[in-house]
Amino acid sequence: MRAARTGSAIRLGLKPMLAAAILSCAAPTAAAQGAGATSPAGKTAPCPANSEAYAVTIKTLFQDKGAINQTAIDDANLLEAVCPDEVVTLYALADAWYELLRREDLGLRDQGSVANRAVDLVIKAGDLPQVPVNFQAVSELRQRVVDSAITMAEAGGPKPAYFEPGGKFPSCDNSWGNVSQNLWYKYKREWTGNIAPILIENMSRSCAGTPYLYVHEWFAELRRAQAEHETDANKMLAMMDDAKEAYSQRAGPSRDGKWLKDKELAAFESQYELIQLRAFATRPPLPRKEWFKPKNLQNGMTRLAIALELNRIWGPHYSLASDVATKEQFGTQLRAYNTFVRDTYDEAVKASPEAHRVLYETLRDHGRGGLRTLEAQTYKMSMEAPWSWTEPKGPAPAVEN
Repeated sequence: MRAARTGSAIRLGLKPMLAAAILSCAAPTAAAQGAGATSPAGKTAPCPANSEAYAVTIKTLFQDKGAINQTAIDDANLLEAVCPDEVVTLYALADAWYELLRREDLGLRDQGSVANRAVDLVIKAGDLPQVPVNFQAVSELRQRVVDSAITMAEAGGPKPAYFEPGGKFPSCDNSWGNVSQNLWYKYKREWTGNIAPILIENMSRSCAGTPYLYVHEWFAELRRAQAEHETDANKMLAMMDDAKEAYSQRAGPSRDGKWLKDKELAAFESQYELIQLRAFATRPPLPRKEWFKPKNLQNGMTRLAIALELNRIWGPHYSLASDVATKEQFGTQLRAYNTFVRDTYDEAVKASPEAHRVLYETLRDHGRGGLRTLEAQTYKMSMEAPWSWTEPKGPAPAVEN
């Protein structure tokens, strides 16, 4: 495809009638870009049959190191307006706009606008039902333009709405799984920048209600890591709640919301419970009369309530590691612990076999150190005898849903 030069103006080598139909249009408005450009007569201009070749020519013109070619920019606008349903052409136009970012004479604002324009084009192309022939090339293009837009925005350039916290993409695109994975891998290596985590979240939330997508998995991984970097227990719990929901979205109904493998799931549930414990330590405790109600046994509130009470009783007064207590002090504390275990055991056995099982497992996990607040991790018990006798002798009871 050759460009026809008229003086300093550059026009694409379109067929005369088609060129007249397209080039007689005004610069496209937002509505025109979605519906196709129209001529003064009100007729929609057709997309040229070789529109991809025109986009490639525009890219060639953008590669010119001389003054920026305004006519080529106009042609890019018009081609986008009349070819809104041509997936290959839209990707080729995104690649053409990306070419402008190689110039050294563009200011930050213009660079940001160009990068955002390219991102808009790959979003539009991704929404179309056609599948690009060269998936790998499109995937690399998508990542390039997103990375460029992030770089410009982080430097203070213009940002589209979906780069802001709480922003939504215009649609849910399955291709964001690959983009969010790359963003997450890069972010967790460097742990710098503000926009990548916002984008990962917005991509996942824009696909809320659409299961099985990888974008949900990478949002879950992001939130788990963010929780580990956070110090406020309630913020940590909110992040883990996000991760739990995102994992469920990734799994979908066919796997009952469980995407992680058994070992990974156990690690996540342990991490989640410890953060719950830290957060609930800052809140009013669950009343003891509600400990063994079925809903609290099933949702984990019973375990947390008992563990927090055990923390309070065992407390910081005695540590086998530092040996800070006298024998008399330790004896007083051990009697209080034994009294609590005995009284709670009676309540649990009277309540239900499930309550009995939950009590034993909570005493065991707290005693061995796995279910404690951060401050109580080093408190050691001298033996397992104070709680081991509570173990149920029969099989674990079935839980009714």
